[in-house]
Amino acid sequence: MFIKLSFAMTVAVSAASLPVSARAQSGCVATPADYAAAFNSCQPVSCVAPSLYGVIHGGTPQQQTSVYPSGLYWGWVGGAESLKQYADWQLQSCKGTLAQSEVTHQILLWVGYGEGDITKGAPYTLSVMDLGHEPSLFVPSFEAWFLAFERAFGLVIPLDTQKDLTLDLEGHQTRDPTKQFASITGCSAQSAAQCTDQPLAACSVAYRDAANVLVNKSPIEGTGSTADCANAFNTYINQLDRPANTAETRALLRHCQDVNPCNSGLGLGFNPAYPPGGGTLAEHFTGREYVLINKSLKELGAAFIDLQPVP
Repeated sequence: MFIKLSFAMTVAVSAASLPVSARAQSGCVATPADYAAAFNSCQPVSCVAPSLYGVIHGGTPQQQTSVYPSGLYWGWVGGAESLKQYADWQLQSCKGTLAQSEVTHQILLWVGYGEGDITKGAPYTLSVMDLGHEPSLFVPSFEAWFLAFERAFGLVIPLDTQKDLTLDLEGHQTRDPTKQFASITGCSAQSAAQCTDQPLAACSVAYRDAANVLVNKSPIEGTGSTADCANAFNTYINQLDRPANTAETRALLRHCQDVNPCNSGLGLGFNPAYPPGGGTLAEHFTGREYVLINKSLKELGAAFIDLQPVP
């Protein structure tokens, strides 16, 4: 797989192009190694340089290979604000006010894991990297995804469909992303609140038919890649001999690039399970999200933090 230079230049956002002075704020943890050292030694972290990003995955540090599992063209990462929050939780655990395992639990919820997605007793690793000069980094709003799929795979989503998926014109209240997902796809609102679209049988015909076509080519459920999945979607829509509708497009994002039912499409994390024990709608929105072309963590100079398993 490859990507045109124009894509990287077009969707890269200011997060990757901040001036050096902004990335080297006095007193901020400025390198992945320094962040890992502060985290592991229970040192307070007053701020984190905006060039640092993190991702959490299952497995030991030795098992971490790329930003996201192979097959996914883009990988998701959290920004400096999220890393600061993780360090604050770690400091609480060092002071005995929060269990070590709860640090892991809260990080997983923060980045969008459903409770049912967390493997109890299994190792998890936080990988921290400096992406201050990463040209492919962008904020994963729905609009940015449409451009990304068009530039990378030639997949054009009609403007009317983009508007239907992106805009909420029913009043002026903050939207719940899981309810919006259920409304668009016809899937169970209860399932969406758990960050899943299962069972597909409960979804609308348009969403279900598209999802069933994509599952086998999906890097999430099947053995395919983002490119395989996008190509399967393109073929499917061409066979229908009409533009992709909103439900079908949402299935594309869900199954081809892990834009799950909890995803806000706003560049902010969202999880009904966070904070544990409840919270307001606004509190369910977490830190800023970013994506970049999936790369080797070694190539990116990542530092690894071994987290306590969730019991």
